[in-house]
Amino acid sequence: MISNHHLFLTLLSLPRVGRKTALNFYKFENFKFENTKDIWEAIKSYNSKGQKFPNISEGLIQESFKKSEMLINKSLDENHTIIAFDEGNYPQKMKYIEDPPLILYAKGNLDALKKENSVALVGKRKVSKYGSEAAYKVGHNVSENDIIVVSGLALGCDTHAHLGCVGANGVGIAVLAHGLDQVHPSSNKDLVNKLIEKNGLLITEYPLGANPTKFNYVERDRIQSGLSDAVIVLETDEISGTMQTVQFAEKQKRPLGVLDFPAEAYEQGIALGNKLLIKDKRGYAFNLDDDLFSFYQSITKDKSSYLKEKVE
Repeated sequence: MISNHHLFLTLLSLPRVGRKTALNFYKFENFKFENTKDIWEAIKSYNSKGQKFPNISEGLIQESFKKSEMLINKSLDENHTIIAFDEGNYPQKMKYIEDPPLILYAKGNLDALKKENSVALVGKRKVSKYGSEAAYKVGHNVSENDIIVVSGLALGCDTHAHLGCVGANGVGIAVLAHGLDQVHPSSNKDLVNKLIEKNGLLITEYPLGANPTKFNYVERDRIQSGLSDAVIVLETDEISGTMQTVQFAEKQKRPLGVLDFPAEAYEQGIALGNKLLIKDKRGYAFNLDDDLFSFYQSITKDKSSYLKEKVE
């Protein structure tokens, strides 16, 4: 029997086949695949029933199957795990988001994906002194309370949040915008090692050899919020990549926490995105003197809104 990760890797290697097409095909009927001929026959059946799968040949399927097999073997050689949509170790929180990743590559402690409580800590790269100290403190505090820290390993807020996490011997998940064979920025190599040593996890939807791109970073943001029960904005400008994560959180019905900076910071033009989010009531404001664990509990007390399909 062809595994889900082998099937999805084969489909996604085909020309003009994206995540949506592959997932719709997978969900259409309860197809069973023993070999590439079964995939070919299923695609013909799928198209005959009015569906639209790109016009491909059986030879292309065989070629894609071989490519995916090579990628699987290469990942196994590196002690990486490949997780596919609908497989047992696929993170349940992410199954119900719009446009879920069909393939995830992971390195480290897979049990981190099963933890009940998790929070995405996000913010800008060129962070202020107050923002960097806050990121460390929040990462440290939530980790002390056995909450998984999810972030993107970028410079600035991500880095300081993860440092706070490992400083508290917490478990962190770093979501990458490239393959597991790279670390960006390279200055975070030691941090990556510490995350793994502390039973953390690196995860990405990009295969070995994939380089980071601006588009990848945007796509990565939906996974950060999708893996989390809440998203906390540490520091952001009014227009920034962090605001894209905020938009994903809103689409995915994840509650949003926003760090409220001191008035003098706003007067200096720092964290104006935080000020705007609070003013527009798009997130729950908190400050560093608050009981962060109680704050987290209060904004995540009702998870049914974003696990609706699972509940029903």
